Formats: sequence, C-alpha cells, structure tokens
Amino acid sequence: MKWYECNSINQLKELGSFREVKKIINTDFEGKFVLKSRGWSNLLEKINFLSNIFGKSNNKVWHDGFISETEKYLFCLLELDGKNRQRILGVNGLHYKNTEIAKRWKRKIIQKIHTDKCSDSRAPAAMQVLEEMYQEMIT
Repeated sequence: MKWYECNSINQLKELGSFREVKKIINTDFEGKFVLKSRGWSNLLEKINFLSNIFGKSNNKVWHDGFISETEKYLFCLLELDGKNRQRILGVNGLHYKNTEIAKRWKRKIIQKIHTDKCSDSRAPAAMQVLEEMYQEMIT
C-alpha cells in the first residue's frame, strides 16, 4: 500500500514509523514542497486534503505534479506561503525589480483562477492572495 492510499492511522503506521512515513512522502514530492505534520492525525488529515486535490486513482499525479494548472495555483496560493509558494509559482527577484515581468506572471495565473473562468469555490480567496503578492512585487 502507498501512503496516498491510506485511509486510517493504522494503515499509515503499517508503512513504518512516523518519521519514516514523512520521509517517504516528502521524497515522493521530489523537493517541490515539504509536508510538515505534528502527529499521525494531522498527517492523515493532510494526506486526505491532498487526495481530494489530486485524486487517488492516478499514481503518476504524485510524481509529475498537480492534475491541472488551476489546482496547482489554487493549492500554492491558499495552502503554501513564503519561499515554498514563490518557488513553485516561479517567482524570483526579477518579479520585484521589473513590473512588466510581475504583470505577465499575474496575468498568466489569472487566466486559470479568475472567477469568470474557474468555478472552484476557492478561486475568490486565491485571487485575493494573488493580488496581495502582485502588490508586494510592484511597490
């Protein structure tokens, strides 16, 4: 059984110690982001959250990224922060120095998450975070 197929704490414990299971999960993410957890219950909660985004049926999703660019943007904007968020969204120092680069970056993401094009209930909140990030870049 793979970690993303687990539906209970006991199933997770069958995979190894808490530390070992976290290491397996983070290895699967290939450094794209780090899953942090304080206990078995919290770990299972985060796995279930990720499963809702990615689905459990396609193992390839876990290694190649998200099931869509929209899901990637929604997840990064709403669930990550700091350097992890910026790294996955492709933000670097040039975005803060050049307003045209920042504007193109924002427009690219808006094409996927704007409420006119995205019916996901998380889209308005993601748009707000995106606007805050953009404003920070251009000021």
